[in-house]
Amino acid sequence: SDFGLIRFTENGGLDESFGEAGVARADFAVSTGGKIPRTSTDASTEITLLNDGNIVQVGSTGSGANFAMARYAGLGNLDTTFGQDLDLDGVLDGKVITGFILTQSDGTDIASKDVAADVVVDGQGRIIVAGTASTSAKLNSGSAFAIARYADTGELDATFGQAGKVTTDFLSGDSSYKGTGQEVSSVALDATERILVAGFVYQGKYGAGTGYDFAVARYLSDAQPAPEDLQDIIDNLPPDTTDVDVTGNPSTVDAWITAIGGDGTAENPGLPPNTSG
Repeated sequence: SDFGLIRFTENGGLDESFGEAGVARADFAVSTGGKIPRTSTDASTEITLLNDGNIVQVGSTGSGANFAMARYAGLGNLDTTFGQDLDLDGVLDGKVITGFILTQSDGTDIASKDVAADVVVDGQGRIIVAGTASTSAKLNSGSAFAIARYADTGELDATFGQAGKVTTDFLSGDSSYKGTGQEVSSVALDATERILVAGFVYQGKYGAGTGYDFAVARYLSDAQPAPEDLQDIIDNLPPDTTDVDVTGNPSTVDAWITAIGGDGTAENPGLPPNTSG
């Protein structure tokens, strides 16, 4: 299966000026050394329309093995100024494949199965793709929030996170246990272009599970680690501040400050008196 786009006229008929008779496709099968390309199972989850009329489409390839992204020109042809040279013919394909690595609770790293859920473009034209990285075939088992940011050329933005990618585990490394995990639903930008990612955390019937909980993370514009003294702020809150939850990954997320009224900066946590929850 491939990514597919259909464009309709304002009257509901197929727009035959778009793609081939109104339909555009992107196939993420990869050729190696000029050999016959392998087949791929590609699934699209979201699109966004750019100011210049181009279209960005995201999802997964390889049966959910990696993030997949395609950019089309306004008429539905893949944009050959964008992406990677997946078929090794010396020409960009208009497509990008990105994989993630997750660290397990025992400290080992494992290549994850990655599915992009949503996409947004910031004021500098950078493309932010958010989804779920999972060590299991089931997204809500052994998983984490996963975010990648790309330059407008389709290259990973090395100024963001670690080589353009960030993963966030709300369960503090416990997501490798059966019946727990996280899944991303959407991504947005706030007024200062910090990145907001929403989804859910699942702690199931195993152990003291709480079922499904809403989860949101806010990332600084560069997703670099927060100041080392951020934990000290939590440790030295006023005595009447209670039940502050600092689970998750504070090295990349400031949402656990934001959720209790702060702005996510070490200089001004902004915690009001009698803050709780």
